[in-house]
Amino acid sequence: MKYEPRTNSHASSEPPGLPPVAPPTGKLLIQLFLVPGVIVALIVGLLLIVYWLINGPRSPEAYLTKLDDSNPDIRWRAAADLAQVLPRDPGLASDAHFALELADRLDRARTAHAPAEAAWAAKAPTATKQEAEVERKRLEPDRTYILYLASSLGHFKIPAGVFLLKDMALQTSGMESRELARQRRLAVWHLANLGESVSTFDKLSPPQQAAILQQLDTAAEQGPRPEWARVCRDYLRRRQEGKHDALGVDKVLIACAEDDNPFLREIAAFAMNFWTGTAKEEEAIEETLVRLSHDDGRGEDQLNDLLEEEAAEEAAATTQPLTRQGDTRTLVKKKGYKVQATATITLARRGSLRTRLDLFQELLDPDYLRQVFRTQNKQTGEEKPDEAVVTQTVLNALKALAKLHEKRPELPLKGCPAAVSKLLESDNAAIRNEAREMQNILNGSK
Repeated sequence: MKYEPRTNSHASSEPPGLPPVAPPTGKLLIQLFLVPGVIVALIVGLLLIVYWLINGPRSPEAYLTKLDDSNPDIRWRAAADLAQVLPRDPGLASDAHFALELADRLDRARTAHAPAEAAWAAKAPTATKQEAEVERKRLEPDRTYILYLASSLGHFKIPAGVFLLKDMALQTSGMESRELARQRRLAVWHLANLGESVSTFDKLSPPQQAAILQQLDTAAEQGPRPEWARVCRDYLRRRQEGKHDALGVDKVLIACAEDDNPFLREIAAFAMNFWTGTAKEEEAIEETLVRLSHDDGRGEDQLNDLLEEEAAEEAAATTQPLTRQGDTRTLVKKKGYKVQATATITLARRGSLRTRLDLFQELLDPDYLRQVFRTQNKQTGEEKPDEAVVTQTVLNALKALAKLHEKRPELPLKGCPAAVSKLLESDNAAIRNEAREMQNILNGSK
């Protein structure tokens, strides 16, 4: 029997189709868009309130309140946050009163912590590994707090931290040897940051400079460290007049450049990029850099042993087989080469006629550098080039060579132009681009 579909006798005679479409009502629009938007806004607002309650506003007063908290966790977390915020907040980094308050807290923290460090330094040579681990954990919160405050002071446009950073860089006793070495190299690093940060004072508008100097005038009369305020004020006023001096940092860096720790010598050479001084100070800095450009590598064996010891301790503490650099160690096959390279690049950036151009040709040769900078698998002993170090070294050398040519266009660059031309064929895009810019400079084009 043939199937016949049933029909509705009351149905319209019009052919069936889609149901009629009515325009959206205001109620429907509210349901679709406004309500979800309000919900999202409430959630975001709640998250912001929670964040504010936990972290507080990023103002000097809020930071100082947290830094004065009796809870050590709150103190060092505030110091850690501040060290991250200051490089990205020029307004905060220009607050002279805040800089002096932080310097005062760092000085008080170091003074309060010094007896504990000295007591441990006396016991450390004969302590067992277990005793050392317990004591280091006990000292770590105060150590961390001090180093974060020191880092923060390196990012101000006011050299309020220079007095303490110099003292930390020169300290040679009163602390366990390993921690003392860490403090010294970090202090020199922060001095480098401070030199770069203070130089940006010159680029501020006259009203901005005047505001900083006015703050220092006030602090010199009623601040926590009036003598520091006066030194900072007078130093910045001399910069306004184009009279640069190194605030004694030159002597600190020169002393560190003579140390037996090669890492400290290398960082000292790097920091000399960022401090300029009187003619006499500049001459002393250049003499030191020339010596470092022929560094003999003393202390490298002891430093490597120390790094291996620290790696083993980290592995034991975290139950991981290898932690410091994954399963590899870094090697430098030519003694003293890292210090030599850093000093030579710094000489070039400073426009020194005594820059070692023979070494520069090596620094522009990736194939040569691949034989010097190596990584080694700790388990198999297999070696391969340290490509990251090679690339960064070549880029740093190209930029420094451009500075040297800019400041000393009359200086013959010997085989460097040929080395630059060869880099135009590099497989690394960053190196090719930097080499192209350098070649344009050498050719006199913009």
